[in-house]
Amino acid sequence: MKDNVIFCKSFVFKTFQLKRYKHNDISAGAPRNFFALMVKGTGKLCTENETVNIREGDIFFIPSGCRYHSYWGGENDIEFISLGFLFMPNFEKRYYPPQVIEKSDDAVSLMHEIAVSPLDCVNVGRLYTLAGMLIPRMVHGSMGKQSELVEKVRRLIALDPYRTVSELAKECTVSESTLYSTFKKHSRESIGEIRKGLILEKAKELLVSTDTPIEEISARLRFSSSSYFRKCFKEHFGASPREMRQKEGL
Repeated sequence: MKDNVIFCKSFVFKTFQLKRYKHNDISAGAPRNFFALMVKGTGKLCTENETVNIREGDIFFIPSGCRYHSYWGGENDIEFISLGFLFMPNFEKRYYPPQVIEKSDDAVSLMHEIAVSPLDCVNVGRLYTLAGMLIPRMVHGSMGKQSELVEKVRRLIALDPYRTVSELAKECTVSESTLYSTFKKHSRESIGEIRKGLILEKAKELLVSTDTPIEEISARLRFSSSSYFRKCFKEHFGASPREMRQKEGL
C-alpha cells in the first residue's frame, strides 16, 4: 500500500486554465520536475539568476527544487499543460536548468494525450517516452555529489514533508551531521525551511481549492496552533489565509 501511495504522489498531470493574469510565488522550490506546454497565452519564469520567457506553443521544463516566480498572461484565456514527476531519468548526473525546449509535433501531440488520460502505468510510460524525446534537446550542466544529495532530499521531503532528519539521512545513506553540513554549504534553505515551505504550499492549495475551515487546515497539516499557522502563512505569502481566499475569489 505504501509503495502505491508513493507512486501516485510521484506524478501530477494537470491542465491549468486561467481567466486572468496570474502570479505564483514558488520560493519554497518546485516540488517535482515539470514538462509543460503553453497551449494559450504566455508565461515567464524568474529565478534568482535568470528569466525564461515562454510563448504560446512552447514546451518548457522546470527542475525539482527550482525557486522561482511565475507570471502568466494573455489577451484571452490562458492555458497550459503541466506534467509533474519526481524521478528524472538522469544517468549522466546532469543538471537541467529551467528552459524552453526545442519542440516537435510528436512531443506536443504526446503531451496532449498524457493530459487527458488517467494516471496509470500506461500513461506514466508515455511520460517517460516524452522524456526520451525532450531530454536530448535540453541544455544541461554537470551536477556534483553534494548537489545530488540536496536534490534527493528535496524529492524525499516532497513525497512526505514530515520525514525526520534521521529518516532522511538513513534513506540517503549518510549521517545526520553530513546532511546538515551539505545543506549549509550547498543550499540557500535549510531542511526545516524546505519542509515548512512545502507544507505551506499545500495549505495554500487547500485554501484556494476547497472551503475547508482554516482551523481544520491548520490541524490537518500539523501546526501547533491556528495562530501559529496564520503567522507562518503570512510570513511566507505576504497575505493571511483569509486574505488569500479573498484574493482568489473564494
